[in-house]
Amino acid sequence: MTQFVSMSYIAKNYFNKTKSWLSQRINGHDVNGRQAQFTPEEIDTLNKAFSDLSQKLGAFRISL
Repeated sequence: MTQFVSMSYIAKNYFNKTKSWLSQRINGHDVNGRQAQFTPEEIDTLNKAFSDLSQKLGAFRISL
């Protein structure tokens, strides 16, 4: 996913957080001695972000 979606954009625009914050949760990194994870509300926000991005990409067209 991180190869074709801007983590910075998602973190800033959907969570008002940093790319590092999002990366820690996606990758399950240890933060302050505990594994970082999403709350149920954050999972809902992330799913809505993916849906929103999907719609935006699906609507994108190039015309000559």
